[in-house]
Amino acid sequence: MVYSFVLRTDGTSYFAYVSDMCRYFYGIEPEALRSSANIAIDAIVDEDMHRFEAALEASMRDMQRFRWSGRLETMNDRTRLVRAESMPQKHPEGVIWHGVMFEATEEAQMRRELSRAQDTVMSLSVPIIEVWEQVVCVPLQGSYDDRRAEKLTEALLSKVSSAEIRVAILDLTGITDIDTATVAHLLRITRSLGLLGAECALSGISPVVARTMISLEAASEQLRYFRALNQALRWAIGELGPKSG
Repeated sequence: MVYSFVLRTDGTSYFAYVSDMCRYFYGIEPEALRSSANIAIDAIVDEDMHRFEAALEASMRDMQRFRWSGRLETMNDRTRLVRAESMPQKHPEGVIWHGVMFEATEEAQMRRELSRAQDTVMSLSVPIIEVWEQVVCVPLQGSYDDRRAEKLTEALLSKVSSAEIRVAILDLTGITDIDTATVAHLLRITRSLGLLGAECALSGISPVVARTMISLEAASEQLRYFRALNQALRWAIGELGPKSG
């Protein structure tokens, strides 16, 4: 819905223009809405009114873009989630906002679907490979924010606990750079594994990653470090002995 909303200096308001889409949002004709802006304001759900008033006041004070999302109770007893954006301008009677309002219900649904898809991708992007009896390898790729690191930790702890894993190798070959946050996540993972009685080794340590970890004082005597994955595997298998059977 396209609109031009005028707020007079005396606090009263009206719509200088409103498009035909107001029928969809409010269930009334454009003429009725233009004659009384109170119809639109009264349709805002009580719990969302404070944010509307705060956004309008800030936009008028700073003459900056008005942005608001909230719920409307329409005259046909439907609740719609909407977003409104508009730019304020000085007006002979006060301030006028030229903008647009659109339904955000589908947008919210899309965000929920995207979140579910991201969860699925993250669960698939935590490959825990059992390379030997009681030995797993986790090839790490990209960067690890809090959410992704939490997923990795949960999956790894579950695997270690259920399969009685004694050694976990975190392979950093796919990580070309490393920052403080990623190092912190790695250390938390290794400490968590230690609580379950599993040893942890880091492989694929490039010179750049090694220098970064040293500069961050992240090197720990409790960890084993290997330049290549095959070196870490030989160490793990040697520690546990040959596979029985």
